[in-house]
Amino acid sequence: MTEPEFTLAMWALYMVSAVIVWWLASSLFLRGDSQLKRISRLLLAVLVFTPTLTLQHGQLAVLPATITLFFELLAHNSVGAVKALLPWCLVAGIVLVVDAAISRDDAV
Repeated sequence: MTEPEFTLAMWALYMVSAVIVWWLASSLFLRGDSQLKRISRLLLAVLVFTPTLTLQHGQLAVLPATITLFFELLAHNSVGAVKALLPWCLVAGIVLVVDAAISRDDAV
């Protein structure tokens, strides 16, 4: 198995497990139709599904931001941990703005 095939297989495995985690957390802990629960489900999806770029052996690699953050914290690399948080901030901001726009249109 070559490295690109292995990477693709690991991404597929991660996405399947991320969907299962998101579905279980959403259905078990975030039931209901309140706005706070809807926003919590959206932010959980951002947490689980956002990728980030990192430098590995001189090459850029796309990794899940959650895993990258944990490994950077384990390595005591605070700069890398902050860089892993940046995609979360960007994607969460976009998701919340789009959700606010949709909610405002529904209310009118």
